[in-house]
Amino acid sequence: MSDHRTQWRCSVTVTSAGPVAALTCISNQSAQTQFRIKGICYSPCPIGASNKEGANCGDWFWDTYQAGAATITSWEQTWRSDLKKIKALGVNTIRVYSMLSKQLPTEYNADTVYTHQAFLDACFELELFVLVGFPLPPTLFDYGQSPQLGASWWEDNLTQTLTALGQHPAVMGFVIANEVDNNTVDTYSRDAEKKQYWWRQIESMAAKAKAAAPDKLVGIANHDDPKIPRLCETEMAACPSVDFWGVNSYQPQSFSSVFGGSNNAKGYATLVGKALKPVILTEYGFPSTSRTTANTLVPVEIMSTQETQTRVAKVLDSMLPQAYAEQLNLGVCYFEFCDEWWDQSEYNIVKNQSCPKAKGPNKPDGGAGATGLVPPNNYTWFGGPIACGFPNYYWDNDGFGLYSVAVGHNRTPSQPWNFEKNEPALPLDERAARTPVIKAVTEFNSMCLISGFVSEITQLDNNLVQVAISSNEYGRIPISAKAGTLTNYLYAPSELDDKQEQLLQQAKSSGVGVTVAFTSRQGSRHLSAVVVQ
Repeated sequence: MSDHRTQWRCSVTVTSAGPVAALTCISNQSAQTQFRIKGICYSPCPIGASNKEGANCGDWFWDTYQAGAATITSWEQTWRSDLKKIKALGVNTIRVYSMLSKQLPTEYNADTVYTHQAFLDACFELELFVLVGFPLPPTLFDYGQSPQLGASWWEDNLTQTLTALGQHPAVMGFVIANEVDNNTVDTYSRDAEKKQYWWRQIESMAAKAKAAAPDKLVGIANHDDPKIPRLCETEMAACPSVDFWGVNSYQPQSFSSVFGGSNNAKGYATLVGKALKPVILTEYGFPSTSRTTANTLVPVEIMSTQETQTRVAKVLDSMLPQAYAEQLNLGVCYFEFCDEWWDQSEYNIVKNQSCPKAKGPNKPDGGAGATGLVPPNNYTWFGGPIACGFPNYYWDNDGFGLYSVAVGHNRTPSQPWNFEKNEPALPLDERAARTPVIKAVTEFNSMCLISGFVSEITQLDNNLVQVAISSNEYGRIPISAKAGTLTNYLYAPSELDDKQEQLLQQAKSSGVGVTVAFTSRQGSRHLSAVVVQ
């Protein structure tokens, strides 16, 4: 791969219809091509391990290496098997949460420099581009605190890692921090000094990343917190090294909390000047899990069925088109590929807490309430708190995967690593497909989305309408396309009636944004729908 090079750029153009983001890639100095992210979050932490407790901080992608006379075997068997499933989802982007040239020092790895060539080569061969996470700790952004290993250790590791990865053609860019915002530190504190320190650290780390990998994107991923764009516009404008704002969003009905505009709400799309940047929904998804009974106080009764999975699929059928209709949005990274059993944090349940609109025998019932519910270990499947807005009424961190996981047959659940052989313990964890959710994601990913402005609408014959958009690309809309109505958007139905034709003509004359969706049929591209904002 050393002879191949990719350069990534993103930008925003302010139009009368609002800000429009664009993402382009130049491959081997050829003409730049437009790109829309259809991503998957990928963290294949084995049952019994933890991204929080291990020296690798969630990096499962390092190469096999020699430590003296010993060969330390990588997790390649896991990720090679997973990559086949990931490619079948129709995604073009993988978001990983950690790659480190230097892991947290132990007596075994102090001098080891970790490489990631095999994983990145495999991704590039499959035409999968990678958003690489770097797990900077929250203490690095917290005024008056220092990380356990010291700021200089993390900064040097950031530079070393990004310099090593920044030339690989599979790398799209870097997410230099994940959810280190106001839940733990002072992103929009009333204390101006603490607030400004947080944002100065973001710019400082982003500048180091940009210097190490100038051809790649650099961004951060924050919670879906409306206070960030509302209270931090000045500080955001002072981050020139940040290319995009990442938002981890789990909205089941609307993205107005992210992009704003509804009822004059402030959001990322209402920012101005240098604060206005493209957005990536760096996480989006829902748990496909619920409970075997209404007894919320027994989290080990977590379960997933065809019914719970279908509920999630129904929400995705509505929300994914809405996400891509947001013109500032470069794309979505679906959260996530497979369950992670280490990820459920401690939580409480309020007495008699319930969800009034919930139906069925497993609707939540908080009963007497509970405090300090926490998984007993990293190898027990454990449910989370009540979340009434979610399709299945629970925020189960252990249940977001398109694939469920199970301990490999006869493997000791608490021992994912074979210390005698210096390799992953066999057999590896098993995967089971959650078919309804996979189907919803895969069918949507089969569409090639192009954003632009309607410039021409032509009736070709009784079966096709041709639409030209501002990027000079043409698409054909089968009038027999599947009917359907989405909130605030128009889907091309079985036939274009007068009102719908009028809306398209109005879009032509007024320059309203349009998203055109292609599907592939026997090698040709046919439009399956056109969404008019």
